[in-house]
Amino acid sequence: MKNAMRRSLTVGAAVATAALVLTACSEGTGGGGGGGDTLTIAGPSSYDLAIKAVAEQFMAENPDIKVETTTASTDQYQQTARTQLASGTAPDILYVWSGGANSMSVWNVAKEGVLEDLSNESWVDIVPEEQKDLAQYDGKTYMLPMVYGAIGAMYNTAVYEDAGVEVPTTYPELLNACHALSDAGYVPFAVGLQTPAHTQLTSYALVASTVYAQDPDFNQQMDDGTANFADSGWRDAFDMYMEMADNDCFQDSPTGTPSEEAIRMVSAGEAGAIVATNATMSQIQEAAGDTEIGFYGLPGADAEDDVYLPVAMGGAYGISKDSKNMENAKKFLDFMATHQTEFSAVAYGVPTDTSQLPSDNKPLATIAEYIDAGKVSTYPDQTWPNAEVQQTHFQVIQDMFASGLSVDDALAQLQAAYDG
Repeated sequence: MKNAMRRSLTVGAAVATAALVLTACSEGTGGGGGGGDTLTIAGPSSYDLAIKAVAEQFMAENPDIKVETTTASTDQYQQTARTQLASGTAPDILYVWSGGANSMSVWNVAKEGVLEDLSNESWVDIVPEEQKDLAQYDGKTYMLPMVYGAIGAMYNTAVYEDAGVEVPTTYPELLNACHALSDAGYVPFAVGLQTPAHTQLTSYALVASTVYAQDPDFNQQMDDGTANFADSGWRDAFDMYMEMADNDCFQDSPTGTPSEEAIRMVSAGEAGAIVATNATMSQIQEAAGDTEIGFYGLPGADAEDDVYLPVAMGGAYGISKDSKNMENAKKFLDFMATHQTEFSAVAYGVPTDTSQLPSDNKPLATIAEYIDAGKVSTYPDQTWPNAEVQQTHFQVIQDMFASGLSVDDALAQLQAAYDG
């Protein structure tokens, strides 16, 4: 089950910020299931605008049902959701991650019996066949994935234009762009390493090229014990990460910067770009106003043809087994499945049902180009054997920046966590 991701994905087979806040389509607090005709939904704030867009349409067509949405930073959401699920006070609908990357991933949550089995819902067939295992546990489907997410560089086009910088297509061009942006008075890449979930994004973007472009079966080899972190492209990616730091690609004291501040820097034109999930694009674009925010794959190779993009099923929602609103919750997921155009246009993700692909969306077109060309890989953590590997990854990146942890030691710690 852990190795469902393949190298090539067709378009048809097409992490987050902010303090814990209530961002509701109507008044309420959420939690514990809405009861009556109030439906409660919780998730990470990166998908706040997207889920609200669909919820507003749903309420317009179902005026007898009130929808309340609550969002939080990825770390806070995961902690809160786990506590609520354990106590039976979870919202009706919850965001879940595919595979087994973290504590709110479907493999880790469904096995505890706290999610509703959705295998018989009408939308199940839109789950991409080659990633179906990542939406299931023990052969049953527990989540509706709305879009394919991607990790790449979101950049302020006005900053790039002012600095005379073209979108880099190779790793040497990336370093040159850092120098040009820095010389022009901009932070090339804002990074929010104080936020644990943000630490992983640059390395994930790089390993798509340094690992999976060269060795698409790497996950299976790790699972078989015939490959390891230290003797693979992971070393190249970590070396690149630190080389970017040595070339002034990041702001001063990145471990003292939360992700929401890094996002603000790009929106405000203080930084050229940020490496993040494409869902973050909506937050950056909304704050940037009329300034266009673009997207490109972070180049982790010396040749453009070897640059790959990490993609994964995202915008995924499941239903709490203890929901007091089971009928309405399933009705809402049915509605979501047929409104991927609206969701994906805000979330900047390619719909899993590509017949619903929005038109005239440049970031989505860029992501679709990578998918069409087969130049994509999974998020590495989706097939890791336990959630501790991801937590270790968070920590070693912070330690590499804050205390000078060596690449050798960082990779050794990752391997120890993987081996359990």
